[in-house]
Amino acid sequence: MAEFDPEDCPFGSSFYNDDDYRSPTWSVESYPTYTVEESWDSLYLRTEESGEVTLTYEYNTE
Repeated sequence: MAEFDPEDCPFGSSFYNDDDYRSPTWSVESYPTYTVEESWDSLYLRTEESGEVTLTYEYNTE
């Protein structure tokens, strides 16, 4: 079953509490690019470019 707020997924939408929205479909248009930097006691994740997702859904207008 498709979800508006998938578990263990970084994507989510606030529509999931409204019964008028249904049948969500997620598609990833592009993933973010990132670099990992290491220092003597830490790792740093730095985003180079943002990713993009598209969420399509049905809306009940009745």
